[in-house]
Amino acid sequence: MMDEATKQRLDQANKLIFVKRYKEAEELLEKLVQQPEQRQNILVQLRRIELATMLKSLDDLRQEFISFLKQNPEDVAAEICLALVEQHGEMVSPTESITSYQNTIKNHGPNAAAYFGIAFSMEVQGNYDRAVYNYEQSIAQDPDWYPSYFGLSQVCYNKGDEKQGDHYFYLFEQASPYNVYGNFET
Repeated sequence: MMDEATKQRLDQANKLIFVKRYKEAEELLEKLVQQPEQRQNILVQLRRIELATMLKSLDDLRQEFISFLKQNPEDVAAEICLALVEQHGEMVSPTESITSYQNTIKNHGPNAAAYFGIAFSMEVQGNYDRAVYNYEQSIAQDPDWYPSYFGLSQVCYNKGDEKQGDHYFYLFEQASPYNVYGNFET
């Protein structure tokens, strides 16, 4: 669970992104992850990754995680973040992403972000049933992992189930108002 101060800062960053004040949002997120306890916060890191995707600066972020992992090879959060960067930047295939996340789960145990990564790759491949399963696994690991609610909404919409898609999108919006998806093309 995220502490209230971090949640407020993340909400502020999301609001800045929502109104397209990207540089300010980037600075706020950078300050957040400079705090040792927030470096491990994959939700905060995911916002950085999504913003870097928009700003076309994923290569720099990728190098940051590679360097960090060289010094801290057992850091599970950094391992997942590197996989998320490579996945969002289409630096690896969806199959390679799935393998990476499965290895993380095998080596370190179940993790909401890893299941989310698998689900996202399954969704990209059009394997909606497996995507749903993995998004649900993500939420089972951490009900506060709201990116999986967004993923479920998109899968439901793609399957033509607008009512269920609206339900999951509502859950997503409740968990993360002014989220980065508010003005990104989806």
